[in-house]
Amino acid sequence: LVATLFFGSKMSLLGMAGVGIVTLGLFCLYRDHLAIWKRWSPWVVLLSAMFFGANAAVVAEVLARFPHIFALLALSFTGIFMGLALFALRDLPHTPWTSRTFTMLFTILLANVGQDIFTYLGLSLGPSPYVIAVKRMSILFTAVIGYIFLKERGQSLPQLLFASGLVVTGVVLLTLS
Repeated sequence: LVATLFFGSKMSLLGMAGVGIVTLGLFCLYRDHLAIWKRWSPWVVLLSAMFFGANAAVVAEVLARFPHIFALLALSFTGIFMGLALFALRDLPHTPWTSRTFTMLFTILLANVGQDIFTYLGLSLGPSPYVIAVKRMSILFTAVIGYIFLKERGQSLPQLLFASGLVVTGVVLLTLS
């Protein structure tokens, strides 16, 4: 939406259908959990998704004019680090510093850096609406991994497979557009 309204990005009908089908598939994945919207947490995450979408459109435009992915990542990480350091400093004395804590923090660091590198690379190579729609497949991967490896049963297997099929169909449409 931001890419289209502010930067004149065009989406084909096939691409719009792909984004819509990915969204429908993700809705089907969690349709039995609509009561969660009575809490604050999904609304906060929805606000985060809106910021992410706007940021992705802006980053894609910046990368088109300044194609230095690692320079932009460094600038972004520095801003995030400086902004969040103020909040983190007050909690440091209360944090149990064990080897498990360091391992978890390092794992989170690697996952976030990898995610951001590949997201910025994707945004430099393709239209931001398509890149973000494909990135939303992470929700599907989380559900499938949770079902298979962690034995989470928040949805039935047929519902999971149906939603997965919709998301994959949407991504195929995006790829073809």
